[in-house]
Amino acid sequence: MLEEGSLRASGPLPEAPVRGGFLIVKADTRAAVDALIARDPFSTEGLIDGLKKRGLPESNCYSDSSADRRRRCQHEAYD
Repeated sequence: MLEEGSLRASGPLPEAPVRGGFLIVKADTRAAVDALIARDPFSTEGLIDGLKKRGLPESNCYSDSSADRRRRCQHEAYD
């Protein structure tokens, strides 16, 4: 993820009620996020017990001036 430029940030969540970590990735679709997570070493080694995904498409969609792209990004939010 880091080499391809998809990983924006990662780290532990020391204040969480259970041990965990976070990844912030840049991807165009939920399927792309799923593919990134599937290749993550913690995933391939079977170390992920639970997963929460939250989409923040507005953080990267408005750099494209296309009205169609902006509209599509607004509807791709997921939780």
